[in-house]
Amino acid sequence: MPFSSPRTPSRTPVSQRSAQPKARFGIPWHKIFLGILLLQVVPLLLLHSKLSEHVEQQHYSSGSHNPLSPFEQVVSNQLRLAPKPKHHVLSGGNRRDGYATIDGTYLNMLHQMEFHVRQTQKSDTIHSCRYHADTGDYAVTTRCPPNKPVLYYNPLQQERILCGHAVPPKGILELPQECLEPSRLYKTIPDATSVHGIPAVTVRFDDPHQTRTVTLFEDCDVPCYEAGRPSIVCQRTVDDTDWSFVFSMEGPKYYRTLEINPKDYKRHHYYSTTSYQSEIPLPYYSWAEYQIQQPAVQYDEAIKGAVFLARNCRSQNNREAVVRALQNSTFRVDSLSSCLRNANPPPGLSLKNKTAVMQHYLFYLAFENQNVDDYITEKLWGPFQSGTVPVYFGARNVHEHAPPHSIIAVTDFDSIDDLVAHLHKVAANKTLYEAYHKWRTQPLPDSFHRQYDFTAVHSTCRTCRWAAAQKHGLGWNHSNQSLRALRSGSRDVCLTPSMDNPPSGLSAAGGRVVQPFREVWTADSAERSEIVLLSSCQSLGPSKSVALVENGQIRRTVWQQDGVIDFLFENAAVKQSVVLYLETALELSTQPLERVALGHARLQDHRNETRMTLLTSPTALRVETAAGVGRPAGVLQLNIEPVHLPVRLRVIIEDVDTFHKGAEREENYFGQVMAEDFFNQIEAFVDLGDDTHAS
Repeated sequence: MPFSSPRTPSRTPVSQRSAQPKARFGIPWHKIFLGILLLQVVPLLLLHSKLSEHVEQQHYSSGSHNPLSPFEQVVSNQLRLAPKPKHHVLSGGNRRDGYATIDGTYLNMLHQMEFHVRQTQKSDTIHSCRYHADTGDYAVTTRCPPNKPVLYYNPLQQERILCGHAVPPKGILELPQECLEPSRLYKTIPDATSVHGIPAVTVRFDDPHQTRTVTLFEDCDVPCYEAGRPSIVCQRTVDDTDWSFVFSMEGPKYYRTLEINPKDYKRHHYYSTTSYQSEIPLPYYSWAEYQIQQPAVQYDEAIKGAVFLARNCRSQNNREAVVRALQNSTFRVDSLSSCLRNANPPPGLSLKNKTAVMQHYLFYLAFENQNVDDYITEKLWGPFQSGTVPVYFGARNVHEHAPPHSIIAVTDFDSIDDLVAHLHKVAANKTLYEAYHKWRTQPLPDSFHRQYDFTAVHSTCRTCRWAAAQKHGLGWNHSNQSLRALRSGSRDVCLTPSMDNPPSGLSAAGGRVVQPFREVWTADSAERSEIVLLSSCQSLGPSKSVALVENGQIRRTVWQQDGVIDFLFENAAVKQSVVLYLETALELSTQPLERVALGHARLQDHRNETRMTLLTSPTALRVETAAGVGRPAGVLQLNIEPVHLPVRLRVIIEDVDTFHKGAEREENYFGQVMAEDFFNQIEAFVDLGDDTHAS
């Protein structure tokens, strides 16, 4: 339709365009310059690539243990065909005198950390607790000398907690003796169902340097703090992250920064606008601001026409053309504001009270200044509250938002003449007119509640909720803007009950993991049916479970922290590789196991809703999907090589991002943080002084 078409952007006439200077043969000078520049730069890039390859080959052929520059930190030749590692994997190499030594890039990183701690503490006798002075090797296991202060270095840009003490980012913590507990990022395990243990979230408006005073936002079910106040178009940030939101209730046709780029989430840039494609939508309607189920205007007393109130006569959707067409028709349209004014307000009324003005007309021309999905302003909600019928022109999906049979949408008609005919018909028939008001005396439909119930919670609180979900891997319901349980259920670790007379290979201190997956060892085969049939289990909670498995050959420790599950496998008496099965409830696709990088694999269900990520040392523990008779779908087989023990395993269970288009295979923020935490351990150092070795 002509009146619904967007305005065509103006173009500069050819005669007004600047002439480009040209060289001989008609080629512009800037193109000649660009060609010469490319001829100079390309050979240099090729030479740089060759030199880089030579440096890598020289380093790995010489077996050098000197700290590597960032450019030299690459995997060895034997791993070139494997996926490139995203992290420096701590893995065992050779065994010497009963312990596994460190090799690979992690050893180089350890040297760098050791050098940094020495520089900071001004002591050349500081060594890693992995160091063995008699051999010059570094062990996979950490053993600090007793009765000596221990220096803990945190290589992450995030604070960690160790034995109740905070270790600052890239900082050092000194303790009087070795801490035998694993480090963690958070004091408690966040829980979406009870909102227990969720650390406070702070959000700010236009405060990049964090100088404004922070105050508690009290009306929120998660700990939430805020600073600053919003402007027309502003930026909202979340402390301790690089996340930023563009925040505004204006339309994108006037402010281009509000147009949603569906790939912005990849650079942690998010939206809080009127669009429901925003992470935090900001609709104009809210239950607190509008009471739309007000009585209808008096049909017999109201003017049998429509009123138009607007000052902006330069709209982006050319609504003025529609208003003019209606004014030139046989239907009465009174424009009372400065835009297309053709009448005065009814006697005794002022435009300061728009509601009273609208109550004198059967219809109100609810014309937005742009046609954008979800951009539905007071132009619609105001006439609802006044009791008149909106004739709406604006958002194409308005019927998804308005109560059923409550509006007359301009774009539902093929022409202005058809629209005018319908308005005459309704205005002349009281029954037809009152049919547009039936929704006012009936319960609003579920569809309306689904669209707007979340507006009962302030956008600041919803932003804090969202940030908490992203940070801690909690479930997030975008539709109602609230935390929820994970799609896979609880990720709390549950064990089979302790047994006074455990079967062979099972420790009396605790049983096997049965939630959120089942832990089954080769030696458990005889007892497997009993384990599967157990209907109750005991929660691991903040404690840890230690068990001797595989007939006492392996010492297995499991604990949960920060919303992840960690295992430690140590050699008790094992001499050959053993197998651990993790039975999940995931319904898998045809290619379920994805190897993201060395020591980093993940399993995703066929609906792309739930993901299980496994982080470990690739040399000590090989992960693959289980095959064979009797193994249900969703089973992972972990082959543990004893020569490289001890080895750690981290299991991350989280929801897949189904909100952002194309994000089903992307790693979530929570998964990234937990991987960084796993692969960048807090390292322990001691000042040996006159000591000759670390034990």
